[in-house]
Amino acid sequence: MGGGMATGRARLLVCAAPELQDLPLSSAAWASARGVARCSEPAELLQRLESGGYELVMLDAGLFEDLPTLLQAITNVRVAYPDRAVLVVSRQDLHPHNEALRSTGVVDVISGAELGTSTLVRSIRLAELHYERNEAERQATRKRSARISAARMLRDLPHVLFAVGPEGEIEFANRAATDSVGESIDALRGTSLLTQIATEHRLRMNSALARARAGQGTSGVVCRLNAEDGHAAWVEFEVQTWQDSTGVATGAILLGSLVEARTAPHTETGALAEQLATTLTSTFDTLPVGILVSDAAGCPRLVNRTARDLLGIHALLPFTRLVEAE
Repeated sequence: MGGGMATGRARLLVCAAPELQDLPLSSAAWASARGVARCSEPAELLQRLESGGYELVMLDAGLFEDLPTLLQAITNVRVAYPDRAVLVVSRQDLHPHNEALRSTGVVDVISGAELGTSTLVRSIRLAELHYERNEAERQATRKRSARISAARMLRDLPHVLFAVGPEGEIEFANRAATDSVGESIDALRGTSLLTQIATEHRLRMNSALARARAGQGTSGVVCRLNAEDGHAAWVEFEVQTWQDSTGVATGAILLGSLVEARTAPHTETGALAEQLATTLTSTFDTLPVGILVSDAAGCPRLVNRTARDLLGIHALLPFTRLVEAE
């Protein structure tokens, strides 16, 4: 009644009469299913499926009284276990009934003169591919559902939350994040996170994102977010790796808290400091030597033309990445 079970990607349950099980089939036919068990009583079918976790089911039409009984058995399996791939075999020619059998979701029918080792191997492989394709679709659906559920749960979180992809593109932003930058999630999705960060803070954020994408741990970043209405929101972010179900880094998760006390730079003094930096930059741009001035946090505040030309950069963002790489 029962047969040996091997571990592997796909497992086959054969429900067939003993004489069909004893056909001179090569071991390759069974091996291709990567694990086989057998039973010869239709009444055992659902119980065996429940206990064994088989992915492929082969039914011998000769075990059933007539076609309606066979169709009902197939329907029972498909209703109880819709992800199982079902094959039907028979010594008798079933070609006149192929359409009815396939309408129940049967993957393949092998009957009459077609029944043999080569057709059995082909049919089992066809069932495996059918199962694998459906399983991939089911996993994708589960992932989408999980992401939607997570998004709904995180949407009203009081902390600023961004999820960015491998290129730094925004894939998700909760309500606190969209409120902070004055944009809708539809407007933000697919755009670079760095465009939402104040220019003078993009360097440190880019470095944190690079560490997260490389799986090098969590980084703390305090930065100013740009907003459409001119309001500057200072946020203290924790930037960490975003991994898929296999543990591969696919981007970064940024969770932050608003830091109201850091709105101080947006004063007249801050504006004068920026004006002074602009004036100095235009003056130093005429000098033949490279000049770099940074603030106490190590963020470049002034880089003249000679320094930019020597390093082959024309913005602060790649410059900081080069310095940190050194």
